Amino acid sequence: LTVVYLNTRKRSDVSCFNGACSKATMDVLAGLVGLDDPRIVLDLDHSGRKVSSSSRSEELAVYGANESVSGTVSLFVNGSLRYSRIFIEFRGETATKKCVPEEFFRMTRVLDNSGLVAGRKDWSFTFAEVDKDYETFESEHVRVRYFLRVNVIRYPPLAGVTRDFEVAVQNEQEHARVGLPSVVERTWADESAQFELRYKDLLDVRLQLPSQRMGINDQVQGQVEFVKVGLPINAVTVEIIRLEASESGAETQFDTTTEMGRVQVLDWEPILHTSVPVHLDFGSFPSLSP
Repeated sequence: LTVVYLNTRKRSDVSCFNGACSKATMDVLAGLVGLDDPRIVLDLDHSGRKVSSSSRSEELAVYGANESVSGTVSLFVNGSLRYSRIFIEFRGETATKKCVPEEFFRMTRVLDNSGLVAGRKDWSFTFAEVDKDYETFESEHVRVRYFLRVNVIRYPPLAGVTRDFEVAVQNEQEHARVGLPSVVERTWADESAQFELRYKDLLDVRLQLPSQRMGINDQVQGQVEFVKVGLPINAVTVEIIRLEASESGAETQFDTTTEMGRVQVLDWEPILHTSVPVHLDFGSFPSLSP
């Protein structure tokens, strides 16, 4: 008698930055041990907003930095299934383009130690007031993600069944909420921001904003002032650029810039010593992240 043990719960060796290779590997294992049965479904107690993810088709539920995460885990089987343990983990990890995930956070709740499922069985869970230090972040080189992992340990020992459910974390105290006034007034300790564009003695254009720090959903009113115009100008735009720097010790691994969006200020030749208002709605740029 030859028994083959397949451990599908340990996935750190097959995880990828965009999740593609881990999914492909799990599909192969699913074909070997029949992971389509049982089926795991997670129903979150969440009525707040959701955000889209570039690496996943579904939207992710958004939680605050200290907000509790709760819900119900449902296990569906055709026939019956005996298990020795069922537990859920709330985990956070970072990953780089080199496909090396690193875990920085984990909490575990045991749903049941042993039992039998015939058709369907439900368990409720709560991770109360979890201190989530980092916000969800996804860019060209770096990814910070949070997810709930449901683990079913079969009895007698066979391949375990695992499924991940990703959520998003954003500190709502630092970002504007939906429904606030169109122009959000900040009370940061820092002063207003001013950016200046000069070219020799021929051009001097200044952009003024009310603060140096803004939330990803803020709507900010600024102005562009034309102090000196000695060159022909046909149009003026304000570009939002993301600078991404990934460092390991004193070494910078990645350093790239990406244009996230642009706002046209005017499309005619400006008049000297005039100011033109500019309205920046950061929530209108879906690819913007904390």
